[in-house]
Amino acid sequence: MDFSTGHDIFNRLPCDYPRRYLPGNLDAGVFENLRSYLDSLLNAEIRNKEEFDEWMAKISELKAAVYEVYTRRRILATIDASDNDRRLKQNETLDTLIAPFENITDRLTEKMLNPTVAGFAKGGPYAFYLDIRRKNTGPVSPENNRLDLELIQRMQVYDRTVGSVTIPFDGSEQTFQMLVRYSELPDRRLRESAFRAQWDRRVAIAPELDTLFDEMFDMRLRMARNAGIRNVTEYQFRALGRNEYGPVDCLRLHDAVEQVVLPAVQRLYDRRRRALGLETLKPWDLHSDPKGRPPLKPFSDIDSLVKGCSRIFHRIDNELGRQFDRIRQLGLMDLENRPGKTPGASSKTLPESRLPFIIMNATGTFEDLILLLHESGHALHTMARGKQGFYNYRYSPLEFDETISYSMELLGSLFFDEIFSGRDLERARREILQYALTRLMLHTMGDAFQHEIYAHADHIPSGRGDTWVRAAARFEPYVDWSGLESYNRVRWQAQRNFFFAPFYFIEYVMARIAAFQIMRTARKDLTSTVNGLRAAMTLGGSRPLPELFRTAGIPFDFSAQVIHPLIDTLEASIA
Repeated sequence: MDFSTGHDIFNRLPCDYPRRYLPGNLDAGVFENLRSYLDSLLNAEIRNKEEFDEWMAKISELKAAVYEVYTRRRILATIDASDNDRRLKQNETLDTLIAPFENITDRLTEKMLNPTVAGFAKGGPYAFYLDIRRKNTGPVSPENNRLDLELIQRMQVYDRTVGSVTIPFDGSEQTFQMLVRYSELPDRRLRESAFRAQWDRRVAIAPELDTLFDEMFDMRLRMARNAGIRNVTEYQFRALGRNEYGPVDCLRLHDAVEQVVLPAVQRLYDRRRRALGLETLKPWDLHSDPKGRPPLKPFSDIDSLVKGCSRIFHRIDNELGRQFDRIRQLGLMDLENRPGKTPGASSKTLPESRLPFIIMNATGTFEDLILLLHESGHALHTMARGKQGFYNYRYSPLEFDETISYSMELLGSLFFDEIFSGRDLERARREILQYALTRLMLHTMGDAFQHEIYAHADHIPSGRGDTWVRAAARFEPYVDWSGLESYNRVRWQAQRNFFFAPFYFIEYVMARIAAFQIMRTARKDLTSTVNGLRAAMTLGGSRPLPELFRTAGIPFDFSAQVIHPLIDTLEASIA
């Protein structure tokens, strides 16, 4: 299916969850069509628990219908960020639908938190949601709603700036993602040339992205102050619903990773350095095979990648395999890399259809296999929690979202024999563990970087570069950046989350540690482990974060004492 030229995939989706209160043919993409329903909800007299429950169900159904429209248009703009019509349609949706809708839903939230109304939630399915909203909802601020939408539009600038880049290299025009393939090749000179070609261009666009980040930083600072909060860090932690931990806990986790994980990763890279016969490791020496073998080739085309993952998911659990196949059959995937496509990988939730849409930029690498297992974890999670009737419970805390996805990566590796054989199989199983450990270091470094820059509201672009260099020296001391300082200073700009979702990074660290525990239990009893995961997945956002972890069979604990035995086991498996 050619997603680059438009498609009617959304018009062919099944209606598994028919509307109960809104007309089936109501176009929720036009705000005027919603006004009477919103007025009715605002003016509703709620006198007992039954009326409260129905009122909440109506709000839920209306939210799902509206955000389904927006998510569909966002997906279309994401898979072709260069399409001006799609971008304008997404922005029009933000301005004429989402902005007025959220101004009114803010008033609905105020009403549901009114003690008289909220009293009817006691002991019912909505009590937990109201408790979360009490903790995390600040003063109603129409200006913050406007700024939030402007931030989304600024992200489109990032996506167009990065996604539209092509670089002449090796006889063809290549995207940033395509150049990454060269990092796995045995030819060191070619690896270095590809690396420099990519980062020369990133340095060239760095001033534009610095200006963009400055604008977004200032907007977020204004949002915090509008909410009566002194800094972006505190504001963002509240916005992300982080009720179980705070900034100080993140700093402690950084220390634990530095204390326990970094020495193991340094030993891994020291072995690599010796195998390559080098005095130091340059950034283009980190991903090639130390024995000079060609890169692992897990698939020849997108179809073989998808079929291979289908076999893996059926081995993990037949029901997960059937759900993955349904996503594929419905065409809810756009996996290949192409110019103009938004960089990165993601899985979007269609809240009314209660189905996922997987987006990737596959170029034929081993990492593409890992990423499809990961994004499929998000997609399968979307389908599992789709059974939740309440809109907000169809979204889980990000820490647990990522735990499911990282678990699918590692559980999938247990069945890499569906794709690899012989020495390639042994190599693939080692490489995914090393990948997981090194990504854990990257995400810890990224979170530490953000805590530092948001602690100083008067930061400047050069200060961000200095902060990144210090973080890299702390968490990646095994990489030699001498002579490459201009590249190192702008590396943070390649992390889309730094622009799109500040502080959405520590979740990755927590989830890696949790997934290591899931893999450990799965090696002993796969069926019980998967049953626990699936039970937790169906809970969506209806339970506190520690309870989701307990249901999955793991503690919500990221201390050095928990991490140490996990890393010892992983290091032994890689050696």
